[in-house]
Amino acid sequence: HPSALGSFLAALTIYERLSRRDLRRLDRGQLASSAPIPLTAAELAELLEAAHLANARYPDPLTGPPPDPAPRAPLPDGHC
Repeated sequence: HPSALGSFLAALTIYERLSRRDLRRLDRGQLASSAPIPLTAAELAELLEAAHLANARYPDPLTGPPPDPAPRAPLPDGHC
């Protein structure tokens, strides 16, 4: 069984695939507050990037890869 962190990563990956929205562009504060465990800004950014890369590497055969706009500017350490 996946850990809480693994389950959250799976949820991010599935949500991005179904919504066709690049999660790296969403409000990180809101995403961090929905995480099952406390996350630093760097950890959340890593999870969002991993979810996006998984969807890009294994695109949906019907809709293709997720949109890939320019990444957000990084936030200062400790901020989501």
